[in-house]
Amino acid sequence: MVLIPILSFLFMGRMFGWASAPFDPLWERRHPRRSGWMALAGPAANFSLMLLAVAGLQIGATAGWFHRDPITGHLDFAATTLLIFFSLNLLLGTFNLLPVAPLDGSTVILLFMSEETAQRYLDWLRGNSFAMAGLLVGIFVFRYIYDPINTFVSRLLLPGHI
Repeated sequence: MVLIPILSFLFMGRMFGWASAPFDPLWERRHPRRSGWMALAGPAANFSLMLLAVAGLQIGATAGWFHRDPITGHLDFAATTLLIFFSLNLLLGTFNLLPVAPLDGSTVILLFMSEETAQRYLDWLRGNSFAMAGLLVGIFVFRYIYDPINTFVSRLLLPGHI
């Protein structure tokens, strides 16, 4: 809980942390597709919150509620807060979809597998201790893929209003 955020800050200039929810591995084995759908809940919540921030930014910009400081040129508190909310939820949702254990993306891919393949994949995934290695690989890969994703989504959803 402490080491990964510190290492990610030192090596990437950004902090990463995580939360986990208890789950029943026997339930996952009995219902791999349901488990895949359940794993989508976290990233879906992040992307939904990101879209709420976009709506707030669009409404606020259209209504003229946001202003820039005349001296510094920085946006006011409300716009800055919504932009941070947007960025943080895009980052969290995208990172969680990476298909490496222990991230949600490693379980989401069960949706694209047959029952038999899903069982073999779960045997492999849960039978090994890949969590720390997967997290490190995820952090390493994420630093290269996030900036283009952030740029694309920001240009798509926030085109010049802020």
